[in-house]
Amino acid sequence: MSPDFAPLVENLPREPGDSLHFEHVTLHVDDLLPRDRRYYRYEGSLTTPPCSEGVHWLVMVEPVELSRQQIEAFRSVMEVNNRPVQPRNDRRLTLETAAE
Repeated sequence: MSPDFAPLVENLPREPGDSLHFEHVTLHVDDLLPRDRRYYRYEGSLTTPPCSEGVHWLVMVEPVELSRQQIEAFRSVMEVNNRPVQPRNDRRLTLETAAE
């Protein structure tokens, strides 16, 4: 279990589509990111219909690990929001280093 994500997972909505306010939860966002702050940057599209292009994606090089239970907790309240991986075509993929 990732202790950094515990406050978020423990306060997820009970049903998909419900919204909550987290005034009572303390969450340090920097702790949710990996130590390696390098990321890939590329232009892509939305992962849900209408799959519009013009989205600037930032994907961390180092993944963040969650327990199976934490992932299942997120899945239980989130609708499927992806589409198959698309060909890269002529899109440029750039490796960036985040400023400290």
